[in-house]
Amino acid sequence: MNMEFITIEEWDEAWWGRMEQIYHEAFPSGAKTKGILRSMLNRRIGYLHAGGIRGRLLRWLLRVWWDKLRTRS
Repeated sequence: MNMEFITIEEWDEAWWGRMEQIYHEAFPSGAKTKGILRSMLNRRIGYLHAGGIRGRLLRWLLRVWWDKLRTRS
């Protein structure tokens, strides 16, 4: 069984729909808002990575380029 892996560079509502439940389960309080996450992708300072098996999303993460964030402030 192989895990599928995807990197999302631009905001995608369909992917967010698949990720949102997992995100809120992982961060029941203190989670970044959808708007903040979308802004990070739009500004190209963050990327979403998702992994799943047979089309079932199991994990995802947000990667932020802090050096890009500092130069854009």
